[in-house]
Amino acid sequence: MKINVFAAERTERVQTFKPFTVDTEKHPELELEVQAITSAYKDGVEPDSQTMKFLMGGLQEKMFQVDFSVDKGDQFGHVTSLWDHFAPLAVTDQISKDNEISLRFDHSDGE
Repeated sequence: MKINVFAAERTERVQTFKPFTVDTEKHPELELEVQAITSAYKDGVEPDSQTMKFLMGGLQEKMFQVDFSVDKGDQFGHVTSLWDHFAPLAVTDQISKDNEISLRFDHSDGE
């Protein structure tokens, strides 16, 4: 008897980018999200990870929604999201973890 199988590899890839500063004086449309994050730190105590994930996700979503114009010195400016403007492309570290290779059944040839 013969069977065909295929292999699949599942990898989680984590990229760490250089930090950047969100300044609400320059970008007042982010004031509510930044205020929510700073308010979550009561007496210097960091909130639980679920709360921070929710708050940081809200900030990131808002940064995707806000348009940012890049002046190219001519009448044609380039409009991008504020997230694209801030998020640096230079990767400072890459980590691959939780690698898992497994075989999966494809089909039998009936023999």
